[in-house]
Amino acid sequence: MDLSQHAGKTLDHFSLVTEDTTEPGFWEFYFQDLAMVASDGTVFPIYTREPSFSLSDDWSSGNSGVGYEINHWSGYDPATTTTYYHGDHLGSERLTTSENGYPTWSATYAPYGMDLTSQITVNHNKFTGKERDSESGLDNFGARYNSSQYGRFMSPDSGIDQHPENPQSWNLYSYVQNNPVNIVDPSGEFTCDSQSVSTEQCENAHKSADEAAAKLASIKATQGEDAYKDAKRAVDALGGRKDNGVVLKIGDSGNGYEGSVEIGPNQAATKDNPTGQNISVTLTGNNFDGSNNATEGIMHEGSHVADASDWIATGFNPSAAVNSYKSEFKAYTVEASFAQALNNLTILKGPSGNNYPLWGPSSTPSGTAVIIRSILWNEYGQLGPGSKIVLWQSHTKGGH
Repeated sequence: MDLSQHAGKTLDHFSLVTEDTTEPGFWEFYFQDLAMVASDGTVFPIYTREPSFSLSDDWSSGNSGVGYEINHWSGYDPATTTTYYHGDHLGSERLTTSENGYPTWSATYAPYGMDLTSQITVNHNKFTGKERDSESGLDNFGARYNSSQYGRFMSPDSGIDQHPENPQSWNLYSYVQNNPVNIVDPSGEFTCDSQSVSTEQCENAHKSADEAAAKLASIKATQGEDAYKDAKRAVDALGGRKDNGVVLKIGDSGNGYEGSVEIGPNQAATKDNPTGQNISVTLTGNNFDGSNNATEGIMHEGSHVADASDWIATGFNPSAAVNSYKSEFKAYTVEASFAQALNNLTILKGPSGNNYPLWGPSSTPSGTAVIIRSILWNEYGQLGPGSKIVLWQSHTKGGH
């Protein structure tokens, strides 16, 4: 219904009207959500499935035996109870729509998440998708509660992560070092770049890294000390839940590869990043779904990150440049180690379209090595043990 002709006026109630000619009997009126939408797109909910609904009668003279009854149904007929949530680049819930696409609720947030258009709603997931307590107004970040009103956490960071050269890190109660428009904090303990990776995807990536760390003991027990050292090196290189200068992104690595590692200009050194390394890991979106395959893919790139970190620590010494064949061979070996630890049948599809059974229940170390050499020869431009190609030329992309 278009109410633009009534612009500037105040609506204080809605009426459900029966005509004078309505026959005696019963009639039913079904609804799930009632909302008004302003010309600027703002949604003003009137009813959003609350357990109670205010209704009063106003019968005209001459009518008798009139009454009404309000019932709440689970599973409406003909409507359903499907609701779609629409978020922004931070993962904040900004709009909900019904199964028919009609807007039922909207929100506008201040930079730190305070709701500027407080409305009735049964939706409790708000700023960056976190659940907001209706009584305290605090957002549950898992490790800590955050106050969107005051723009800070209600308890200090569990890990002392202060750096003298970075004043924004001195306040252990601050939210994302006071940069809430560009950065999100999935758990209250670490930050994540929000430009290409959602809050949920970032948390999935960290869970994959945690899962890999939990499998290290199994790798050591079943695959030996060398496999364990290479796998642990990949886990450690990603930094766990701290900022060591490694950033994971979603994007196209080019030429059909699943991932790549790029070395950028050094940044200011910190306690967690003593060399000031600046490493970007670009992966396809499926590596952020929290699956076993994602864990393997992230650890593959973790092995490359370890190689990059070692080279950066030498001051980009040309004599220590990373050999492409050796780095790729080790990365695929690490990926196979985690596939075995996760008992996950892993068949890789190369850019050419060929399939390679990297690991399966009947795989042997020598057989896996043959598969990896085949991948590098067929999919990496005939890359072999005698190759002199280096993976990075100073600040460049490399490592697939």
